Amino acid sequence: ALCTISANSSTFPEPFDTPFPRRLGYVHRRFFGNRWSDHVTLLSVYGRWEQAHMQGEYAESAFCDQFSVSMPTMRVTHDAKNQLMTLLQSAGFPELSMAPDSYVFQGQDTKLDIVVGLLTMGYYPNICYHTEKRKVLTTDNRTALIHKLSVNCTNLPQKFP
Repeated sequence: ALCTISANSSTFPEPFDTPFPRRLGYVHRRFFGNRWSDHVTLLSVYGRWEQAHMQGEYAESAFCDQFSVSMPTMRVTHDAKNQLMTLLQSAGFPELSMAPDSYVFQGQDTKLDIVVGLLTMGYYPNICYHTEKRKVLTTDNRTALIHKLSVNCTNLPQKFP
């Protein structure tokens, strides 16, 4: 999971082809499950894309068209992930530690909780606290805005868990 997220973060941050570049549509938002995380959304989309990719080019193309997913972004993420895993294995990490795993994006999943916890630790102190709509406070008490293509961006009031 962390190899997938790292690979995407180092290549293309946007997994979706948005017809209207202002906000993500419902078709995109439904991938985030109940985690309110762009990284978890990416993991969910990538997992679904990978299943379609293994069924052949037609299934991959149909999936990307149906959910407005960027096929080039997914393919580059896939290649970067494999390259990262090869580097980690050559550095001595066991191959078993990089075995694919499945996650429950709707509901409880302790494995996904661990992934989110590791991401939080890795990004600290670059984390924030949501105040209202798009506004967040950074750890040094500065105001910032949620990116408009984030699954967390909406004009409606949000209540995060």
